[in-house]
Amino acid sequence: MNREDIFPSRWFKASNFPEPRDLKIVAAKVETLKLPHGESEEKLTLTFEGEKKKLVINRTNFDVIAEAFGDDTDNWLGETIQLYADKTRFGGKVVPCVRVRVPINV
Repeated sequence: MNREDIFPSRWFKASNFPEPRDLKIVAAKVETLKLPHGESEEKLTLTFEGEKKKLVINRTNFDVIAEAFGDDTDNWLGETIQLYADKTRFGGKVVPCVRVRVPINV
């Protein structure tokens, strides 16, 4: 049993993508996420066909999707994006992250 089995997350993370995966967007909505110290923040999330986990969208990933399908998230529904693991600099460290791109065959 691994950590994900014991403490399942609602959100995709880099370790969920040892290989890139194409996923169809079925919902895009703003959700209130709990942050450390009892704070909360509203973030755009995407739900995918056949998946329990969602993806929290940051500015970088938003810009990639918007470049392909437009700024209106309603236009993203039914579109396919590819999720893959990458690394980014955060708080002075290099950490794993999930990135998006439009699959070549779309």
